Amino acid sequence: MGKGCSGRATAALRGLVLAVVLATLVAGGMAGAAPVRLTVNGQPPVFSYDVFTVEDVERAADLGFNVVMGNHSVARQQLNARTAIGAAIARAGMKVMYPTMHFIGGPMLAEAIGPRETTIAVTESGLRAPTVIQLDDELIHVGRTDEGRLLDCERGYRGTEPAAHRRAMFVFEPDRAAAEIRAVCRSPQLWGYYMVDDPPGDCYSALKAAYAAVRREDRDERGRPYGHPVCMGGGGFDTWPNFGPDIADVLVWYFYPMRTWGYDRVWMHRGIQQALVESRWRVPGIPFIGVCQTFSMEKEWLGPGADEIRLQAEDYVRQGAVGLGAYTCQTRPGLITGWNGRPDLWPALRALYTEYRRGQLRLGPPPDLPPDAVFMSPQAARPPDLPGVVRRWRVIGPFDNAGRRGFDEIVYPPERVVDFNAALPGLEGPVRWKTVDTVGPFGRLDLQRAVGFGDFRLAYVTCTVTSPRPRSLQLRLGHDDDAAAWLGGALVARKRVGQVLYPDQAIVPVEIPAGQTRLLVKVANQKGGWGVCARFTEPDGRPAAGLRFAL
Repeated sequence: MGKGCSGRATAALRGLVLAVVLATLVAGGMAGAAPVRLTVNGQPPVFSYDVFTVEDVERAADLGFNVVMGNHSVARQQLNARTAIGAAIARAGMKVMYPTMHFIGGPMLAEAIGPRETTIAVTESGLRAPTVIQLDDELIHVGRTDEGRLLDCERGYRGTEPAAHRRAMFVFEPDRAAAEIRAVCRSPQLWGYYMVDDPPGDCYSALKAAYAAVRREDRDERGRPYGHPVCMGGGGFDTWPNFGPDIADVLVWYFYPMRTWGYDRVWMHRGIQQALVESRWRVPGIPFIGVCQTFSMEKEWLGPGADEIRLQAEDYVRQGAVGLGAYTCQTRPGLITGWNGRPDLWPALRALYTEYRRGQLRLGPPPDLPPDAVFMSPQAARPPDLPGVVRRWRVIGPFDNAGRRGFDEIVYPPERVVDFNAALPGLEGPVRWKTVDTVGPFGRLDLQRAVGFGDFRLAYVTCTVTSPRPRSLQLRLGHDDDAAAWLGGALVARKRVGQVLYPDQAIVPVEIPAGQTRLLVKVANQKGGWGVCARFTEPDGRPAAGLRFAL
């Protein structure tokens, strides 16, 4: 791939990578924090997940990887040049991405708490007391634990302010995280910290506290910051409720774009573009590392060939990636085959990563993309405003959805008439309509926060759309899980599915009359988080301008 391309493509690639890296360094300095280093010995990072053995390290070095990540059980050995695997990493001049996923994803609050409770219910009792936990900006000293309860809690510890905290927040232990960071940060083999992988649930507070702990403790013996980057992994729309300023220095973004028929290049570009819009709407200019699918799964995906891995890398670089990654090294017989089990890929990977690290990767012809796969320039620090997105809803719920009967069979009152003055019998008592703003460029409405946490429940959301003239448009919904939509009282979409929320999961043609038309959406949860987003586009997918939304 890339044969016959001019040297200008290579020069443009070098300029793009350098510009993004320099922009990141300057931004860090302007914010008053130490600049982070996003290179490895002056070259862009090329890293692999799941490198566990000396043999894996030696093969990774041979293929051109310069950063490796294992798991928590092997990470300390990787940082220690006196161990066999640490010595192999040192000989190769490689660096280590240190996994800190265990900082996040432990116990959650089982119930919302006020500022005075000294007994706190959590979803599991994995904490070892005495300990200190952090929720938002409050520190709490925990004296004892017993069967999912934190006991003898001293609120507002170390001079912090006692506060109320919402149900399902993840608990963070700042002192234990700080001690671990101090223990590993001085290894010359450390490159950065991998803070979380697909952020689970409501962990924004924990992530922010963990990032602050790294920036506070990642220093040499004279107190000078090392500038090791904090990386946040993600691959879905559910990443964004847990992302914002002071969460990470770089995103590690992965898509698995192989289909039974091959590499889905349009889907890949659309996903990267959506990630750029979402991330830079929250943190302007945030850089990203693009992770290529280098594995195959026997029953679900066709594994990529050498040409398809190169295309993935080219497409990430074309979208402005400051580094490349590979998932995964490991082979698990009967389940997954990683790059260490695909010797047929090794020559191509070696050539690809060598070219990339030297700034000599030549980009082949760009893909022909439809309008709905292009939202912003990869060089732009901020995305443009997207017209046609619903930014505010009236919401009511939760209603019962046991056995999914609420979605399949029960017609709740909002489907007959939308009466904002009515109090309706809900799942947990009377419910009323309330106004809730969406978050993010695609207008995500988090129904877990809007109407409550829990499985098998549903809600209704509604707004009006006003057009100055009749128009043929598309209604594009993202929903977790089931959803049905009515426009002007007519059912226009219905999808019964269990899925994670992404924009544009349901695309239906609609006719918008002149004047005001009501949109009503029924969203039903099965398990975990749930939400909805909606926007109108032109028939070819371009955002629809000229619409007004109201309640």
